[in-house]
Amino acid sequence: MEKIFLAPVSSSQLFANYKKTVEEGILSDSFFRIAGSKEYAKQFSTANKIHLWGIKSAKATPYKKCSVNDFILYYHEGTMISYCRVLYKSQNRPLSEKIWGNDKDRITGAFEYWENLLFLT
Repeated sequence: MEKIFLAPVSSSQLFANYKKTVEEGILSDSFFRIAGSKEYAKQFSTANKIHLWGIKSAKATPYKKCSVNDFILYYHEGTMISYCRVLYKSQNRPLSEKIWGNDKDRITGAFEYWENLLFLT
């Protein structure tokens, strides 16, 4: 049975990431030019755009519980803004860094990455 997961896109950085890779997606030609993306060519060979979402390892519990065909509901400022179905899961820090960069934790100062990838419809 499919599960439903909530994904907050409350901060300006998360909302920008959402707009870039979930709502708009990345053109396949552009995506497959990014270092670390070639391993997904077989799964997405017919896609015009690649839609994906990254989750930091510090918040990886939902990622671990999420499966192919589950739903992700995105909300911003208290309003549901979209939903997607999970097509594929993968962990790929180098690719995530090329797409979204990194985020410095305000408390520890450690760099974090959105390396737990969900490829979406």
